Amino acid sequence: MSIKNDIHKRSVNTSEIDWATVPQVLSLGLIGRTTLYRLMQQGEVKSRLVKTSKYAVSGRRLIHVPSFLEFIERSEEGISENNKTNKPSTQHEE
Repeated sequence: MSIKNDIHKRSVNTSEIDWATVPQVLSLGLIGRTTLYRLMQQGEVKSRLVKTSKYAVSGRRLIHVPSFLEFIERSEEGISENNKTNKPSTQHEE
């Protein structure tokens, strides 16, 4: 599938591109819009606002896909470690 088709369908093939729009990243179904914007604000995920000129009021927000995927990887590692250490004991103390 070509990048042009991916953009048209608002999905993203993460192995082919470095930057994607917010709808493309959300189409992956990994996190929601509010969480994505919070991660961008906290600097966990890189993003850029692309404007047609420096005087433009609005533009298109692009997400740096590698930084997004790195965040997901870090999150998965944290979840795995927490599951190992925070598992409730199956034995009852008497």
